[in-house]
Amino acid sequence: MKKLLCLLLTVALLAAAIPMFTVSSSAAGGTLTVTSGGKVLGTVDVGNEFIYSVSLDSAGYSPYMCEGRVTSNSAFAEIVSYGTVRSDGSVSMDSYCFPTRIRNASLASNYHGPNDEIRYNYSKTNDGIGVFTPSDHYFKVRFKAVKAGTTEIHHVFSLLYTVKEGYIPFDLITENKPNASLNPAPGFSDAIEPATAYMGDANGDYTLNVMDATFIQRKSAGANVTCVQKNADINNDGEITLKDALLIVRYQAGMDTGTKVGEWIFESEQ
Repeated sequence: MKKLLCLLLTVALLAAAIPMFTVSSSAAGGTLTVTSGGKVLGTVDVGNEFIYSVSLDSAGYSPYMCEGRVTSNSAFAEIVSYGTVRSDGSVSMDSYCFPTRIRNASLASNYHGPNDEIRYNYSKTNDGIGVFTPSDHYFKVRFKAVKAGTTEIHHVFSLLYTVKEGYIPFDLITENKPNASLNPAPGFSDAIEPATAYMGDANGDYTLNVMDATFIQRKSAGANVTCVQKNADINNDGEITLKDALLIVRYQAGMDTGTKVGEWIFESEQ
C-alpha cells in the first residue's frame, strides 16, 4: 500500500510539473526497413516490437528432421528472448519460436546463440510432426526495432528432410534450395508483423512508465494532450480515464491488474 501511495504521489507531482505536449511515434526515432534476401518485408517504427515469421509448404510430406538458422544485426533489431538463459549465454527459445507440434518433437533444440544468430534442430521418429501448409507459422521470433535504417533478417533451412518407406532419408529443402524433383515442390516464405499496440504506452513513445499515467491524468483533467487510444484504454471500456492511469501505477508497483498492461499486442496472437 505504501508503494502504491508513493507512486500516486509521484504521478501527481509530475502532472504539476510537465507542460502540455503531444508525443507521436515519430518521436521514437524514425523507422526501420526489414529485408530478407534483398526483398523488403516491411517497415517498423523504431521502439516497436515485431514478429519475424517463416511459413513452410512441405508439399504434402511430414518433416522428420530439420536444421536451420536465423541471422540478424542487433544494432538495428534486437532479439526479444523468451526462454531460459543457459550457462553459455545462449537462450532456449522453445517456449515461443515454434508451434507445439515441433516444440514437443524428440531432440528439439532451439536457441539464441552468439553473433546475433538463432539456430535450431529437431528430429522426430514414428509419424513425423505433420504436414505443413503455407498458412502455418513454422517458425517465429520477436524482435524490437532499435535503430532507423535498413537491416537484413534471414532464415535458412540448412536441412529439411522426410523419409520414404524403409526410413530412407528424402530431402525436401537443403540450404534453402527446394528439391526440384518433387511436384509440387516444397517452399517457404517469410514476413514481419509489427505490434499493433503496447498496452499502457499512453504517449506513444514505445516505453511504459509513470509518465504514461501522468499523460492520462492530464488528458482527464482537460489538458491538450493526445493519448494513443489503443494503448491507453487499458481496461477496454472505450474511454481513457483515471482508471487506466491507476492500472499503469499498479503495474509499475508490481501488482496484478487483471489486464494486458505491459504487453505487446499482435493481431495474429489474439
